[in-house]
Amino acid sequence: MGLKEEIQQAYIVHGQILSLDNKPLLKKDNNIINSNWTSFFCDSKCFSKNEQSSIWIGKNPYPNKPFIPSLGSVWFNPKTNAGITYGKVPYDYLDLLYPESCEQEQTSKFSAFGINPDIEDQRMYYLCWSLCNSININLDNTDNINGTGEIFINIYPSGYIFIYFAINLDWSQSTNSLNLLDIIEETKPWILTNQWLWNTKLTNSKMKLCDILDFCQDKLRQSLFLPRKGMNFVTDNKYWFSSIKIFDDSVKEKIATAFNLTTYQNLDVDIQKNQIVNSIICSKNIMISTFFNRSHRENAINKFWKVLSLVSFVHYKKKIYKDFCTNLQDKTDSLKNDKLSKLGKKITLDKLRTFYIYDSELMKFIKILDNYTEQNIELIYQENYFSLVELMDLKQERIHVDNSIKNYEEQAKEWEPLVADLYKALWTPLTTLLPKTK
Repeated sequence: MGLKEEIQQAYIVHGQILSLDNKPLLKKDNNIINSNWTSFFCDSKCFSKNEQSSIWIGKNPYPNKPFIPSLGSVWFNPKTNAGITYGKVPYDYLDLLYPESCEQEQTSKFSAFGINPDIEDQRMYYLCWSLCNSININLDNTDNINGTGEIFINIYPSGYIFIYFAINLDWSQSTNSLNLLDIIEETKPWILTNQWLWNTKLTNSKMKLCDILDFCQDKLRQSLFLPRKGMNFVTDNKYWFSSIKIFDDSVKEKIATAFNLTTYQNLDVDIQKNQIVNSIICSKNIMISTFFNRSHRENAINKFWKVLSLVSFVHYKKKIYKDFCTNLQDKTDSLKNDKLSKLGKKITLDKLRTFYIYDSELMKFIKILDNYTEQNIELIYQENYFSLVELMDLKQERIHVDNSIKNYEEQAKEWEPLVADLYKALWTPLTTLLPKTK
């Protein structure tokens, strides 16, 4: 019996990471971001400064909430930001950002994943804004396949955007022979040749998922970037990751074979006194969860999203590590080229700034990311899931960061004979402004 006969339903989530720039933590003089969004991406107090425009109190939204044309308003959703934390993130926005103002005995509940009151720059929290309402999509009546979905967009002030396509499919009534791999392929928004059409309120016409993705990216681009030709996100198809939940635990070995998952772990997690067993199969860019008790479907989806929160964070860290390495390599090459081109030439004040390319904010952010690990994750996920994400080359990316720093420092040492010249070039003009001693 093949996967067609055994699997007739699946819940599929495809996630993409977009970068606003080629490195995190945009500067105020970035010359990239629309001024309406400067305080969201370039201010160390981004959340507290946008308090009045990014939260809801009860059912009454603030009228000046940031708005993305066609996609809707953006807000700080406490439920979205709860992620995989201890307990629940409270709905009191001020308490969330300023736990030191609360009573001491209540402070512990604010040690959420991504919240650290000791961090001065709020962009380094793992917190985000998101669309107030997800974008609903419905599969056009294609061969009796029932398909519904939602598009979620999360905006991180560190300079990254997550787009999730979450799709629920049931092809049990289809008369055609449908393979699970083909079904999943049709739900990938980055595949241009897919044929399925979807209904959405974004436009009056039916669209392929790739066109819906382009539409969302275009509206984000128009809202976030300065109106300048050629402005675009930094991304490619390598920064997609997929997670699939299938409600049949008996086929996990066949699934592993079908997806060529040669490196994976089966992690059986007992939840609610052994009533539910969830098995996870994972590789670098795909996570498959199988679940055998259909009566607890809703609970299974919630648990699935909690694990997906952890997987998303790992991809977030990997992307930042990659961007850091790429940016630092560019600076290392710049140092090398400048040294070769300026040998024997006089160092001037005009050239002084080009030599100082060390970014202390970025280095601090890397260290903070390193500390966001098991200590912030619920016990059940510490014991069962964190080893799973280690399969996704996170440690290797972190080693790459260390090597990039070493390469930069080695190249910077080549400039040491010029330090005295740089100092004189800066100091000598300043001494002429000092009062002369009598």
